[in-house]
Amino acid sequence: MGLIKCPECGKEISDMAGTCPNCGRPMQASNKQQGGYGQQPGYGQQGGVPSQGPKKKGHGCLITILIFLAVIVVVSVAIASTAEKKNNSSNADIGGNDVAQDGGTQQEESDSDGEEIAFGQEGTIDDGLTLIVNEVTETDKISAVNGMMSYKPKSGKYAVINVTIRNNSKKSKSLLLNYFNMVDSDDARYVASIVAAADDKFITVDTINPNLDITGNLVFEIPNELSAQDCTLRYSDYQIFSQTSYFKLK
Repeated sequence: MGLIKCPECGKEISDMAGTCPNCGRPMQASNKQQGGYGQQPGYGQQGGVPSQGPKKKGHGCLITILIFLAVIVVVSVAIASTAEKKNNSSNADIGGNDVAQDGGTQQEESDSDGEEIAFGQEGTIDDGLTLIVNEVTETDKISAVNGMMSYKPKSGKYAVINVTIRNNSKKSKSLLLNYFNMVDSDDARYVASIVAAADDKFITVDTINPNLDITGNLVFEIPNELSAQDCTLRYSDYQIFSQTSYFKLK
């Protein structure tokens, strides 16, 4: 309990007094007007009930902001990772094309560096497969179905190359026509044509078992002004590191 001065008479009185004992001035109303004289600190004005005071601000807003920032960071990282993967994929595609182009270049270079086989000599065309050119002829038609029909080139003429192919490996080997090309001195390449039901044996899609051989014809449609004997027969399975062989046709 403390002492205060009465605003009316100036005498010191108890700060708990309801009125001034000297002049009778009501002190409760004055105390309320003057900022709460007569009240104990920390207590309200209704019977000494402790006042709760101002409520502290919660941390909910701060947590919300932190969560929002965390979501932004996660989304940014995910977007950056996706963009990097796409970029790597694009680079991989571009690199694959470069490899393919380089592979084609290597194949073109290997053509000029391939082994050249003399006419009538045996040469290796694949692992376990050897080939010999027996004969080279030119014609404007090929007989089929016992002479009842014939094949004629749409333009130019046919070059017919008779070959013997032997399988020296321990497993069967398949022959595909698109592995055979005729190549002229200007490096123009002619693919083999399929001739079905021909009277002579023409190699189309054949299989050679181990330690056996097959003799047949390969036919190419070439220009009239081109001599087949000025060309070479090439075999390649289009693998980058495969053996490329050239067979002289004269």
